[in-house]
Amino acid sequence: MKKTFSELVIKGNFTLVKGFLMGLICGIAPDTAYFFYRKKGTIRRDTLLGLMKEFLEVEDYVYLCLEDSVIEDFGKAVELAKPKIGISIKEIKKIKSAEFSFSFEIFNEELANKCKEVFSHPPESIQFVDFKPEEKIDRDAPSVGYSSEMHPYSYKGKGTARGDFSDVVELFLKCKRSKCSQFIECEEVILNFE
Repeated sequence: MKKTFSELVIKGNFTLVKGFLMGLICGIAPDTAYFFYRKKGTIRRDTLLGLMKEFLEVEDYVYLCLEDSVIEDFGKAVELAKPKIGISIKEIKKIKSAEFSFSFEIFNEELANKCKEVFSHPPESIQFVDFKPEEKIDRDAPSVGYSSEMHPYSYKGKGTARGDFSDVVELFLKCKRSKCSQFIECEEVILNFE
């Protein structure tokens, strides 16, 4: 069965919220999927109020994408713990889908093959939009040059990966952790809500 996710905005310190979540899911469902995003470059935050609060450090808010199967239990546990530790859920939004744009330009055939592996077998729901990679081989070109036209080999591409949240995050992390990650430029993941 396909896992569905929601975005939760939680008022509280990141370390406290993460520890609370880890304790809860270790006790009720250890294989629960979750994704915190507090670093720039992972998931885009679109609310101006959220960005201003973060910038001014007025309040601590934790943004978390959590598997829907445990949200009810997590909410009950947060309510029980609120008087003792002060965390609270401010917002829950159901995630319909997600997407991110990417591009790459590689001049080494071995690294290009690693890149092809990343994009050739995407997770099940992923659809690529405007993705038409180009591979050029010119054995007569000089092996060193400053222009991309002077390289004997090039592999270039760009596009958007769109699909279920869990599949998009899986591909995003696969890009970031691959052996050719330094050549794959990934924009932030955009969440599409119901």
